[in-house]
Parts: sequence; C-alpha cells; structure tokens
Amino acid sequence: MDKVLFFVPHEDDELLIGGGLLVSLARDEKYDVNVVIATNGDYYPYEHPNRIEESISALNTMGIDNDHIIFLGYGDGWQGKHIYNSKPNEIKTSAAGHRETYLVGSLKEWHYQRHQCHQGYTRQGYLDDIKDVIVTKRPETIICVDMDPHQDHRCLSLLVEEALADVLKTDHSYRPILLKKYAYKDMLLGIQDYYSYPHNRTVNRTKGIWNPYFQWDDRISYNVPRDCNTIFLHNNLLYKISRAYRTQDIWTKAPAFINEDITYWQRNVNNEMLNASITVSSGRKEFLNDFKLVTSTNIQNENIDYLQECWRPAQSDQIRTIEADFPIPITILEVNIFFNCPDGLEGKYTINIRNKDGDVLTLDRKLSIKHSFSIEKIKMNMNHASHIEFCFGSLSGNLGIGEIEILQAKQAIPFSQYLYVTKNQGIQALNRVIKLLLLVEKGIMKLEKAIYFRVDPWRKRKSEYDKDRQTC
Repeated sequence: MDKVLFFVPHEDDELLIGGGLLVSLARDEKYDVNVVIATNGDYYPYEHPNRIEESISALNTMGIDNDHIIFLGYGDGWQGKHIYNSKPNEIKTSAAGHRETYLVGSLKEWHYQRHQCHQGYTRQGYLDDIKDVIVTKRPETIICVDMDPHQDHRCLSLLVEEALADVLKTDHSYRPILLKKYAYKDMLLGIQDYYSYPHNRTVNRTKGIWNPYFQWDDRISYNVPRDCNTIFLHNNLLYKISRAYRTQDIWTKAPAFINEDITYWQRNVNNEMLNASITVSSGRKEFLNDFKLVTSTNIQNENIDYLQECWRPAQSDQIRTIEADFPIPITILEVNIFFNCPDGLEGKYTINIRNKDGDVLTLDRKLSIKHSFSIEKIKMNMNHASHIEFCFGSLSGNLGIGEIEILQAKQAIPFSQYLYVTKNQGIQALNRVIKLLLLVEKGIMKLEKAIYFRVDPWRKRKSEYDKDRQTC
C-alpha cells in the first residue's frame, strides 16, 4: 500500500486540504492514509475538547479511523512573537496559556506516544515532531497546506518544508511526492458558486496571501467522489461533515470550498541542489537550496515581504555568481531558477556546466522579466555533470533568487486515476429545473445562516471571550 500523509493546521482544515481527494484515497484499498493535525484549535480554550471530538468524528466519516489520526498538540496562536520566528529552543506560551504539547482526556499527542513525555513549545521541538512523523511514516506522498492568511497555516507550510529538506539532504534514497494546497485562496475565501449548475471547478479569483511562484495553469486538478459533488448542497458529504463542526462556522463557507474538483501544486523534491556544495560571490547562499520558495521574518504580518528572504548579492558585487559542485556526477534535464526581483530584470546571464571529463557546456540566456516573481525553466540534456556556474553580472535590476532546482528526472503526478475529467453537461431542460431548485436551496441556506449568526451560542461566547482578552 502507498502511504499518504496529510498535514493540516487545525481541526476542520481537513475539509479544505483533503476534501474530496481525502475521501477518495481513504476508500481506496491501495492507499494507507494518515492525517496530521498540527494545532489543538485552542485559541478559544473552552473549544479545545469539542474541536478534537469534532475532528475525529469528521475524519471517521471521511474514512480515516482513529489509528490514522495524529495530533501534534501545538498551540493555536501564540503570545508575543510567533513560534516560527522565535529562537529554536525558546519556550513559547500559546494563546491558550500552555507551554508544552497536550491533548484531551485519555488521548495523547504524537510526542507523548513516542517518548512518554510532552514536548516543550519550541520552534525546534515543533520542527523535530514534524520530521519524526515523516521519518517514521515514510509516506510516498505528502500533502500539506501552503501560504494562507492564517499565521498558523503559514507556519505549518514552512516547517514541513524545512523538515522535509532535512530528510532529503540526509536520506538520498527517499524522494516522496509533495503536493501543496491553499485552504483559504479559492477555497474558504473563494466564490460561493455551488448554487450554479452545472457546478464549477475551483475558480482563481481570490485576492490576498498566496505563494507568488504558484501559477494557476500549473495546478493539478482532481475529481471528487460523487457524494462530494451532489447536485444539491444539503446532501453533499462534505457539507454534512462541515455541519458536524458545532464550534465552527465552516459550513457557512461550504458553497465556496466545495467544488467539482480540488486543486494542488506539486513541488520538486528530486532537486540535486539540495545535496550540492554551493559557493556565491556574495549574499546568503542558504536560501538557494533550503527547499522553501518563500519565508518571512514576521509570519504574523499578513503583508509578507517576500522580496527579502532570498539570495540577493551585495550591491557592490559586480560578478554575482553562484557555483555548485555535485558529490556524484549527474544528468541534468531541467534547471529552474526562481527569480525574486522587485521591478523586474533585463539583460543576459550565462550558465556554465562542466562534466566529469572537464568538458564545459555554456548556455547564454536572455532575460526580460517584468514581474517581481518569475520562474525561468530551462530544458537541456547534460550527462555526467559535476559542476554548474551561474553568472549574472550582465543583468540589470535588483537580482534575487529564492531557489534553484536542478532535476535529473521529472516526478510523476500522483493519483493519476483521480485526475479531473470534464463531466457531461446533462439535458438543458432538466438543467433549468435544477437551477430553479438550487435558487430555492440558496434561499434556505441564507435563512439558516441568518438564524445561526444571531443565536449560535458558540459565536456569542467567542465574542465575549475576545472582549475579555482585549481588556486583559
């Protein structure tokens, strides 16, 4: 069985990160699926026991049994600086006032199950627990949240990439597939278009935080099971599960995140730069192969300045070169350069590749980038390469590079049997009847939401708690 590992930030995010694909894989005997929930959902401490219970129930309904649900037990929000931007071994206090991992009742979080003690709330501890799950489970495919408006989502995305980079650099035989997924963009904050018919695929219209390197046309789109793509929302499996979250209002966003498909972006884990010895003429070379396309010195700020966290040569550097030596000669089929350049770049640059016999292949590249973030994808076929040099001295503009990928082979797209295929449109006369019925359902949903926002006790308690927190 192929092992699949889903990393989600909070209880209820499995509906956004996994959704219909998670249901499909859980039902398929070829896959062994585990779901890792990073935080306790305890920003409102009184919600914590309920959210754990709700998540277990939701995942059971999606086909994941209790033995395949992993809770890391970290805080939902932090006092002071976020744990991601804190010193590696600094003990942090969560928004709920805790300083170590925990769960509820007789349930035990991952670290306690492994070591019979709780893990202190430190950045290094968080990273180590994520890495330990990956190394222990050793999944063929990892699926994880990407850069979302919520700071805990961004934290998990980046820590999973850090942990995976550590594993890839030390275990050269392990190359899992990595899919990344937005929970907010085009999902929770997307267009509530489920009442149109035929139903729409995921639509790229959401403004806000996202990964600037992910292009919409590069997405991988999967079908969802029939009971996750019903004609009417109220008998949709994902909607029914969202209603089971009594403490959350995720069900009110269901018409936005339930679509005819579910989308992901694939990262290249077979990057030979991860194991290369790198030298640069100036600047911070660690950004070139840390596996993170973006990061932030203040993850709590939604206005993330992605332009800062990259390799950027000194202004006085006229040479501006990057060199990489490979421990074992490789075949280079593709080079991807992730340019990070405010106001764009113009000019030429050169790539020199030397093979084990000393022969050199020189590629002269012309560049005209108008946007701050761009990926230069270069196809080639160079055997037995032992050294590569990038010379950017002739480029005009504020040069920066977030990552360089050197690929020997392209990874396959996982779960190919579930890739999206266009559905039949149906009979037009019947479609008109369905559209009319959907308008009625939309009106019922609007009424349900109006009542909920007025009388739901969980929302009222949150409002009172927020007032008390601000007062304190």
